[in-house]
Amino acid sequence: AKRLNRTINDFIKALLYQYNLYLALWGHAYMYALQIYNSMLNKLKNMSRQEAFDGTILDVSSFQTFGCKVYARVPETARNKL
Repeated sequence: AKRLNRTINDFIKALLYQYNLYLALWGHAYMYALQIYNSMLNKLKNMSRQEAFDGTILDVSSFQTFGCKVYARVPETARNKL
């Protein structure tokens, strides 16, 4: 259990450090790190950890870069032009 915790914490630190993010995003980084860890290949069973656990293949098509910049679009009806 200690080794798994350290591995996940290393994932989290790498995610937060790579994009220079605040520690307040630690919870989001934790969830994303677990998704990455569960989708990794288990060499002994030659399948992902998620597949070995419950038999379902994890859909990784929705994975995106963690910490990428996003911009909120304000609808034209809500814009105030001075």
